[in-house]
Parts: sequence; C-alpha cells; structure tokens
Amino acid sequence: MERYVFQKVQPDDVWLKEKGTYKIATGSGGKKTAILSCPKCGESQSLSEHTIDNNGEVNPSVVCYFKEKCDFHEWVTLANYKELINGKS
Repeated sequence: MERYVFQKVQPDDVWLKEKGTYKIATGSGGKKTAILSCPKCGESQSLSEHTIDNNGEVNPSVVCYFKEKCDFHEWVTLANYKELINGKS
C-alpha cells in the first residue's frame, strides 16, 4: 500500500506554517500523537483519533478535516516519528 510520507518535521515550539509538515503533540492521558498540516490546503489537524505505530504509520487513513474545500484522503506515514517520540532528534 502506498502512503503519503510527511518528511518535514517542525520543532515543538513552532506552529505549522508549511503544508505537509507535522509536529509531536500530547493527547489526552499523556498519549503521544501528532498535529499535521494538510499538504493540499495547509489547514492543521490533530491525529488524536488515529493510532500511530513506532514506525510512524498512521491508521486509519487521514481525511482532511476541511473536506468541504479539500479532497486530501491518504494513508499517511510520519517520517522519523520513533526518533522524535524517544527524544533522539
């Protein structure tokens, strides 16, 4: 299965300004998650309702929250996710 790979990672203290980027976030109960910027429309959204494995593969597929104006719907992988959640990058 082909996946859209988010390559660029923004530092935690910078808001997502570039399309197709993500940053690590902490969800409810201290669960690690991510916030990404849609590569098509640039709107930000949380992945807190998704699971992210140690390799950065996100399940289920990601549908842009702003689907009335954006048709992004892909299987997604977050590059370097394991290193980021372990504080190695």
